[in-house]
Amino acid sequence: MITKLLQQLKTSLYHPFSRDVATLQIGSFIGRILAFATSLVFARILGPEDYGFYTLVFALAGIITIFQDFGAGAGITTLLSRAFEEKNKQEIKSLLTYFVKMTLVILVTTGLAGMILAPWLGLWFYHNFYLGQLAAIVVATTALTLFFPLIQIVLQVVRQIKKLTILETLNKLLASLLPIILIVLGLSVFGIVIGQLSAMLIISVIALFMYIKLATQETLLPKLKELFLTKLPRDTIKYYFNFGFLIAISKNLVKLNVSVPLLILGAVLATNSGLAFYKIAFAYMSLPIVLLGPISRLLNVQFPHTAHYGQDRLFKRFWQVNWITLLISLVLTSGAVFVGPWLIKTLYGSDFTPSIKLMYGLSIYPLLSALGIGLGPMFRTLNKMKVAITINIVTFALLVPTAWWLISNYAITGLIITTLVFTFFPNTISLVYFYRLSKNSYAKGS
Repeated sequence: MITKLLQQLKTSLYHPFSRDVATLQIGSFIGRILAFATSLVFARILGPEDYGFYTLVFALAGIITIFQDFGAGAGITTLLSRAFEEKNKQEIKSLLTYFVKMTLVILVTTGLAGMILAPWLGLWFYHNFYLGQLAAIVVATTALTLFFPLIQIVLQVVRQIKKLTILETLNKLLASLLPIILIVLGLSVFGIVIGQLSAMLIISVIALFMYIKLATQETLLPKLKELFLTKLPRDTIKYYFNFGFLIAISKNLVKLNVSVPLLILGAVLATNSGLAFYKIAFAYMSLPIVLLGPISRLLNVQFPHTAHYGQDRLFKRFWQVNWITLLISLVLTSGAVFVGPWLIKTLYGSDFTPSIKLMYGLSIYPLLSALGIGLGPMFRTLNKMKVAITINIVTFALLVPTAWWLISNYAITGLIITTLVFTFFPNTISLVYFYRLSKNSYAKGS
């Protein structure tokens, strides 16, 4: 068993997919260091109370931006990968045109509505209009972006992973550096949201020129003006929308499962400090998953390619990825737990030592998350998004009353229990589903 696993690991390491993952992981690692350093500066300057306030601002904005995601990006990544595989130039133009126009529609509809409603939601839930105003700026940052996600998708599909990594690292650098400058100047949480908005505008301009240049090099890519001038048939729009919308519902339910418990905790606690302690512990224990994130992204491209060679091969690759990522996560998590107490106390200071105890409670979270690293791409590739949605709806329906009871009675401890249980539940159900599906596939093949 061990010999077979080592052989699978060796084979996987020499696969081009693994090299792309390694490249993205370098960028992810640099980005994580930047994010960690940025959160450290934020926490040191703001202190527990204002850092908790900052957490609430972004949690509220996160709930609002869920209604800006109709799956245009996630949907076309899978379809675009197939179109490039088939060298279907017309389909590529249609897909990218749909993405651009759908993004603009979202900006002037749910995006604008979210910006207007955010201050009143802050006043309603937390009796703080200013909190909602800051959340509105964060919503605007998401709504106004267009060319950055466009070039991200294209670079990923054409497998120019080095350029993608450099661009994303630059984006993270700007999104860290500008807020730090403003917060040091005394603008507090307002400086953070304005800094991130400024960073997004700068990176969008860079992404625009990158696409223009790439379109002259890649003959399959349409020119920029074609994306705005091309008219799409209604049936085509309907097909793309339905495909992406199912993915969006599934993703957004997952986001709700993460954000709702945080908002409940913010409403229950008398101060924001507890949120700050939890955020630091959760962010720290999420490090192993962040480092494994590039695997999930590239599987959105790799799985449709593998599926061309049959479902047996697709399931084999799926289980290989799952076991390897679980093993890597175990190693990374063990190291994180070992150095965590010293690292948190040394870097964040004595004001944030309560985060250490919470870190131990969350130590199993990376392993539970690693179980689901390939689930999203697999559901999309097999066009089983309705199954994913059903699982996530059931999870969310159970989550809300359970989270409210646990957090109301046990505060942060209840939030930790909620996080672990509702990470384990959907991932396990999904794995059982794919196990049964793979058994049926092997039986038909034999």
